[in-house]
Amino acid sequence: MGDNRIDHLIPGDIRFAQYMDPALRTREEAAAMYCFMLSHFVADLSMPCHCDGRRLSGYEAGPHKELEGHWSRKVGTGFGKEALTGKQIDSDQLLQQARDTDDKFDLHFDRVPSPIPGLRREHDAWLEAIYLCRASFAIASIVAPYQTYAYDDPRARAPFDAVLGEGNESTLAAVDQTAMHDAVLNTAIFWKDIWNKVSAE
Repeated sequence: MGDNRIDHLIPGDIRFAQYMDPALRTREEAAAMYCFMLSHFVADLSMPCHCDGRRLSGYEAGPHKELEGHWSRKVGTGFGKEALTGKQIDSDQLLQQARDTDDKFDLHFDRVPSPIPGLRREHDAWLEAIYLCRASFAIASIVAPYQTYAYDDPRARAPFDAVLGEGNESTLAAVDQTAMHDAVLNTAIFWKDIWNKVSAE
């Protein structure tokens, strides 16, 4: 709020901005945090356990914690604060690091001629998020089928080892690829939609 460099890109008019103390204006770090939080929220829609209301998908109750730990180990620490701020890294190195991480999840966005579609015309961002939650819930229901883990049974538990552990490697690999693909692509779709709306003003 009140950043003179971007005010003209945003719909509406903050009329009192000219009177604001510079110390009260939105700092670049805060703006970056807003962008990060939006990206995190959209990516979280692709985590099956975040979209499953069963108690078995609670963080400590079933595959949730173990699945996120599994992904963290696969991604590694190359994108952590220390890795990115503690040494000089240029954009080419960072992009290569992202491509290497894509390979770990068998993601191949560079093979698609037009990799970032727009939101459907009749969808706003919130409606799109609801549909993404439904898709993630469908994946959660494949990992922990309702026939075995009833939706209305609060005692049902689906331990990671039982649903994604030994003997279920192909299911785990499919969940890895689908969740990561959707998280990356959906975040890009949302940002493209925001960019298009701001650019049109």
